[in-house]
Amino acid sequence: MNFQGPAMQSLISAYMEQSRNVFLQMQEQLRNQTRNMFSGFTFPGFPGMPGFGTPPSSAQPPSEKTAPGDEKKT
Repeated sequence: MNFQGPAMQSLISAYMEQSRNVFLQMQEQLRNQTRNMFSGFTFPGFPGMPGFGTPPSSAQPPSEKTAPGDEKKT
């Protein structure tokens, strides 16, 4: 039984390395598929997405909005 120790250790380490590589590959594939699936949607306030950090035009305070032809009275 003593002679099987190094062989088992080598087998287990190779298995763990292969499992890790497959996991990372599947994680990358899932990430790419998710990006492709949601590329047409915008998620305001989500980092890395279009529109992040820019408030919508309706977010201006009402006192600053004026209709065409209207003037502020002072």
